[in-house]
Amino acid sequence: MQFFIGNKVYTFSKDELDYMYIDEGTEATVYKLNKSALKIYKKYSRKNRLDYDTSKVLSEIPTKRYLLPKRPIYDKEKKFIGYTTDYKEKYSLKHIANMPLTSFCDEVKYLSEDTQALSEKNINVEDLIVENSIYDGKIYICDPGSFSVDKNSSPVTLSKENNIRLNIFLCEEILGNTMKLSKKQRNGLIHFQENYSLKEELEKHNSSTETVKSLVKKITH
Repeated sequence: MQFFIGNKVYTFSKDELDYMYIDEGTEATVYKLNKSALKIYKKYSRKNRLDYDTSKVLSEIPTKRYLLPKRPIYDKEKKFIGYTTDYKEKYSLKHIANMPLTSFCDEVKYLSEDTQALSEKNINVEDLIVENSIYDGKIYICDPGSFSVDKNSSPVTLSKENNIRLNIFLCEEILGNTMKLSKKQRNGLIHFQENYSLKEELEKHNSSTETVKSLVKKITH
């Protein structure tokens, strides 16, 4: 495979690509190159994926916990075929259960700030699911492939909608996968996210002695 990042050409054999391989989805294959992850589009995709213009807009928005496009990737015909982003190791979300609540509160704060920054740039945040997250001691959203620029909605409207999606993501996708939950507890988690803001609740429970596990037990009882 041959592709360009900036003016630099990269050529890799199939064996080299196999060694660099991280993961793949319906729209792209992800490879590791030094400290970057390369998201290279498959020839055909049933799912929407970022075009050059949207990836460029996203690359100009500074975030701490959203892994957004950094540099475009082109094929030899100069066609946009993907982008680079920061590489992060991926560990099981089960480790979050023992995270101090103060640390988890910081992660939620950074994700909320990032979501607000994206909303102010008219970005519609979509597809926040556990498969599109990475935990390496910090919590990242790693796949902005379904994000879009929405000039028809105000930043205020987008902020409200995006934060609702973030709240669902944090409650059901992150907390819901930190430990084994009964059906009753899962229903309790759904009830919680439908009626409360996790960010606001954390401000009430942000004890230095509490863990994420103890919080989940409280809000799912």
